[in-house]
Amino acid sequence: MNVLIKIDKGITTTLQVICVSFLVILFTLLSLNVFVRFFPLFSMGWFDEIVELSFTCLSFFGAAYLWSQHEHSRIDFLSEKFMGTKKEFVLELIISIIGLIFIYFMVRYSLVLVSKATAWSPIFKISRKLFYASIPISGIIMGIYSIRDIFVYVRKIFFIPTNVHINVR
Repeated sequence: MNVLIKIDKGITTTLQVICVSFLVILFTLLSLNVFVRFFPLFSMGWFDEIVELSFTCLSFFGAAYLWSQHEHSRIDFLSEKFMGTKKEFVLELIISIIGLIFIYFMVRYSLVLVSKATAWSPIFKISRKLFYASIPISGIIMGIYSIRDIFVYVRKIFFIPTNVHINVR
């Protein structure tokens, strides 16, 4: 079990580093772009390509990190209502299964998108496959965490006594 905790920590730390790195790149480029508009010292014709790549990676890897921490946007009034009961875990199990189905299709069709991408960026000649690669990679990470959650909720539904009040969060 300690190995799984270390792997989880490694994945979440990597996702955090990726997200912070792309956020810094975006902030730096956007700030530089504003500066260069007022003081035209050099051309930033290449600006759009790097911003697009950075924003795509930040969005999808950020979503994977939030998914792993259960911090993504969600409507949780039913979870709050059932907090600490088996109904909460049944509801979360159903949500996790639906999420896993969504992720399956996201990964499946993003792999098709990546495989069919033939365009190259005009300035740096970066393959569009690289731009789209963050979608299936982050989807696979989200799928792994969804499978983890399914196992956790099944365990809590079937292996915890019904008279025990459980506080998960």
